[in-house]
Amino acid sequence: MNKRDAMNQIRQFGGRLDRFRQSVTSSGDAGRNAPKRGKPAPKTELA
Repeated sequence: MNKRDAMNQIRQFGGRLDRFRQSVTSSGDAGRNAPKRGKPAPKTELA
């Protein structure tokens, strides 16, 4: 809605994505599969 709101949401999501990216990067296979699917969220739930 507001720029502030958007920035906050992006920040929160960015933190989660960064964490997920780091953990995925450490394991090569997951890193390759995640981008292909384009939906890493479900994988985080499983993990």
